[in-house]
Amino acid sequence: MPNVYSILIFVLVSVFASGCKDDQGDKLNLTLKLNTDRYSEELSWSIFNSKHEIVRTGSGYESNAEYEIPMGVDPGGYRFEISDSGGDGVCCSYGNGSFELYLEGDLILDDSGTFGDFTDEIQHRFNTDNYSDDKYESPLNSYYQTADLLAGYELKSALHSILKNNYVTADFDDLWGFFSVNSLDTRYEKDSSILDRYSEKPATVDSYSFTAIDQQCGDSLAEGDCYEREHSVPSNWFDGDAPMNSDVHHIFPVDGAVKAARGELPYGEVDSRFVSFTSSNGSKVGAGHLELGYTQPVFEPIDEFKGDFARAYFYIATRYEDVIAKDDWHRNTKETTAALVEESSDQVYQSWLITMLLKWHESDPVSAEEISRNDAAEIFQGNRNPFIDHPDFAKYIWTHEGFEAAEYHVY
Repeated sequence: MPNVYSILIFVLVSVFASGCKDDQGDKLNLTLKLNTDRYSEELSWSIFNSKHEIVRTGSGYESNAEYEIPMGVDPGGYRFEISDSGGDGVCCSYGNGSFELYLEGDLILDDSGTFGDFTDEIQHRFNTDNYSDDKYESPLNSYYQTADLLAGYELKSALHSILKNNYVTADFDDLWGFFSVNSLDTRYEKDSSILDRYSEKPATVDSYSFTAIDQQCGDSLAEGDCYEREHSVPSNWFDGDAPMNSDVHHIFPVDGAVKAARGELPYGEVDSRFVSFTSSNGSKVGAGHLELGYTQPVFEPIDEFKGDFARAYFYIATRYEDVIAKDDWHRNTKETTAALVEESSDQVYQSWLITMLLKWHESDPVSAEEISRNDAAEIFQGNRNPFIDHPDFAKYIWTHEGFEAAEYHVY
């Protein structure tokens, strides 16, 4: 008769084997073959599903060694990434390295395939439709389909192409008409006055309100006189050039006097000890606080609208990534030097600004007003703001690239 320890071992082995079998199920066979060079510590890879979750990842291999890594994957869409931190690939300067990726025995990617020679990084998208009756359904609609499964600056560039190809340049004066229909207060006082993000008081009665068309600015003398067209990314940053100057996705109606107080300042978070101007709703001008990483003057809107402006900045960085780099906005003003990375078409903004924008984007989620305005903007100029439609795109782009958000606190 078996003793109690034998029975226990038998049960544990049975449970373990059963668990392994359940985990595998009817998965498809994906196999990665690696042949490392002399600097294998530089090599890493990951596989992501359509939710941008890591399915498998690997690193820390021995040099001049061969590996065959079998994996089971569910039917669906995937992104395979392999990178070499040394920027020289795995072949052939420092050994005869290589990699091959197989799905159900078929080669779908190698180090010198359709992408050319592998140097620093490859992203490859694939789905299992040819090997399964369960067809992959993209979470993106047809408008964003070419960006499906991408991440990092490759995703940003794919979105750039979408936004640019569908764009129709509007006239700057046509923005008045757009505001009169699509920038009205239907949420707070619900009085169909102009929704001014620099004077709106979400929790109390506004100090004043503007009537569409009738109170457009000529010259503004004081707060409450009239409303103007505000470029969230100031027009002097891009020399007032078209089509940025009339792109409604980053232009909002605001009080003319508050607009003048902001001037060309970047958005930021003000140190409460050094405030030089405060609008009727609490928007401020002053020195950026030390933990922001930028202590020069900034303009800080109220919390209610910080996400709106962050998404406008993300849009500009994406829609105009080619123009920003080519014209080097970084050199245009002292503010652009502080806010933009020189000749950058990928990260675009300085780290302190990206850190803050990502925080604003997260803490002030997309509102119904933004969605409605985005729909109207597509009719007006032919394209959309992808960071309103898919808020996760922001982290898929900037945090995917290894951007480390600094930790800081609002005083």
